Parts: sequence; C-alpha cells; structure tokens
Amino acid sequence: MTREEKKAYLSRYRLAGREVRRLEEELGRWESRAASVTPGYGGEPGGSPRGDALQQAVERILELREDLGRQLMAEVSLRREMGAAIGSLEDPKLRLLLRLRYLDGLTWEGLAEKMDLDPRWVRRLHVRALDRLTLESPPPPVV
Repeated sequence: MTREEKKAYLSRYRLAGREVRRLEEELGRWESRAASVTPGYGGEPGGSPRGDALQQAVERILELREDLGRQLMAEVSLRREMGAAIGSLEDPKLRLLLRLRYLDGLTWEGLAEKMDLDPRWVRRLHVRALDRLTLESPPPPVV
C-alpha cells in the first residue's frame, strides 16, 4: 500500500467524525423546527398543515437519530481499527504521532507543540511512520 493510500485509510476516522457532527447539527435543526410547530386544532379532517409539518419533523428526527446511531457505531469501530493498526508500530514516538494526527485530529503545528519537536521534523517522522505502517488490505471506500 502506498503512503497516500495509508493516509486515506487513516483519514477515514476523521471523515466519520465529520459525518457524526453533520448529523448532530441536522438533528438539532429538526428538533428546533419541531419545537416551534404548534399543532392546529381547527377540526379539519385529516389534520392541519401545521400538524402535517409537526408529523414530518418528528419522522425526520426519528430517521436522523437512527442514522446518527449507525454512524456512531461505525465511528467506534473505525477508531478501534485505526488504533490497532497504529498500535502495530514498534516505535512509541511514531505511534504517538499517528494517534495524535489521525485519531485526535491535531494539526502539524499542534503535533509539533505536543511532541516538543520542530514542525519539519514532525513531517519527516510522519513519512517514516507511514512507511513503517503495515496494513493487511486496502481500505474500503468512505461512504
């Protein structure tokens, strides 16, 4: 597997986290929308347009909660998978670097500060870590 493929493999966790945050934000918008809808009591057969809006909001909230649950489970699974792959490195400094970069999402500057290293050296260590990282199979595509 090439360095670029390994970076893509390791980046899947961050992408999963972004999707979780997106779903949480959308869920919040729909919950807010549902809270602002007041059902009508006009006695119209079949309900009122406001009641329909509330029903639609509730249905969407339930769908989003299911999606969010599935995405959270996928994120947990990915974190375990990434942790195991990174944990296979023998050098503790390289393991730390990859964990901080791909699991904790630190920037290059944040890595340098956290590891008390020059940012250029952090990038060199990153290349070394990717070169030493062995992965059994190519990663599945991110959905």
